[in-house]
Amino acid sequence: MLRHYVENILPNGLKAQVVAISRRAAVRYPAALAAARDELVTEAGPSTLRCEASTTWTRFMEKFAGEKRFWIYTKLAEKETLAPAAPTKKYVSGEGFAYLGRNYGCCWWISWTCR
Repeated sequence: MLRHYVENILPNGLKAQVVAISRRAAVRYPAALAAARDELVTEAGPSTLRCEASTTWTRFMEKFAGEKRFWIYTKLAEKETLAPAAPTKKYVSGEGFAYLGRNYGCCWWISWTCR
């Protein structure tokens, strides 16, 4: 199963999923896949397998980024055009405001001047 994945599925940039028929099989799959992986690595040699995987991943990412670039830029431009302008704030007499974690009302300076 792992050999089929490495030879046919991985080079085409596709994904695969292992489905077990029972819990017992699901528990046994990780050990069997690890043993199969180790066997493939010893057959192919670690440097050959690593190089092919990294070039496949690099080609996949370049292709993916190239395909999605136009969509990303159109969405960013759409966001800029549709974003509402931020309102300018101004202090109105009698209005409270927050400063350094405390809320101050309209006459907060009276407590300082009447002491």
